[in-house]
Amino acid sequence: MQKILFSVLFLVACVLAEDFNRPSVYEPETQYHIYTKILEPNPRVQNGFWKSKCKIQIEFEKGLLNLGQCGMLDSASGFLLYDKEKFVIGSFLPLDNSLKIQGGEANFQMKLTLAKTNHYTFGIEDIHDIEFIDPSWKINFRYIGCNEENAMIYENPLRCLVEYKCTAGYYASDKTSCEPLPAHATRHETTGFSCDMGYRLNAKNTGRSFENLQCVKDNEPCLGILHLNDEFKEWLCLE
Repeated sequence: MQKILFSVLFLVACVLAEDFNRPSVYEPETQYHIYTKILEPNPRVQNGFWKSKCKIQIEFEKGLLNLGQCGMLDSASGFLLYDKEKFVIGSFLPLDNSLKIQGGEANFQMKLTLAKTNHYTFGIEDIHDIEFIDPSWKINFRYIGCNEENAMIYENPLRCLVEYKCTAGYYASDKTSCEPLPAHATRHETTGFSCDMGYRLNAKNTGRSFENLQCVKDNEPCLGILHLNDEFKEWLCLE
């Protein structure tokens, strides 16, 4: 009888020990909380698009930043953190103030500074949005796609343009600019135009520029002939 009682007590003790060591299903994870945000690169690309978005991972407790999936970012000074009312919670900056964060890199040592007007408590759930401070982006075809074939990327503003492309009735004055095409003229594939047979170029010299470009008949007076080609504009005739 004592042996049976001892066996039962031993089994009960084993079950209790197993339950004690088993983690509770209701216990929250004790790993460091990681804040993740997907940002659209800014500025937007006119007539084009960014090929991917910027994924940011922040581990506030360790002061770590991961930009391994944000290769299009060239550099930035850090982040501003915002709450749901769009007020600044604080900043997240490099531990070394002389450094900048760079896209495609991980494990940046960072420091969190809370705004003076906020409470001392802070949690990931308080962050509604984040924003780069003074970002610069890598502007190339690795990260940017264009809507039109043979388009090139230009900045200020950021856009995709097909060089020398002009609508009907215009000619290209350079790779990205168009001017009205005079009557009796045929535009070149690149810059400039040529007057049709029986006509010559006539323009008025203002001293700083040439105005009133026209193609006139050969027997009309020469106010000035402006020669246009792919590289330069040259004044050929003055009266």
